[in-house]
Amino acid sequence: LSQTLMALYTVPRNHTGLLMKGIATASADKDMQIQFLTRYLHDSVYSPFRIQHIANLYQNNYHYEFATPLPLPEKTDLDIRVLGYSNDSGANVTAAFDLILYETETDY
Repeated sequence: LSQTLMALYTVPRNHTGLLMKGIATASADKDMQIQFLTRYLHDSVYSPFRIQHIANLYQNNYHYEFATPLPLPEKTDLDIRVLGYSNDSGANVTAAFDLILYETETDY
């Protein structure tokens, strides 16, 4: 069974991803920032993570649809991170994203 409690993904080789939507939820009485980050591969070297979108949440649900889907070339890392504004570590956060994945090349 493949399962993770992290919101991250790496686009497979010979594929391109189109990031369509980001979703996040913050628990009651919690204030936090959600960051959608990408890290691209250039000439076998990964770039630093870059912020593609930021959302500030306070006990709310958040849905963001990119006006134009964000293209993610092969081997790009997508990561969703949370920064809390309080010292309370009991925050409950969920995050997800919609990604269309299509094959750009074939090896067969």
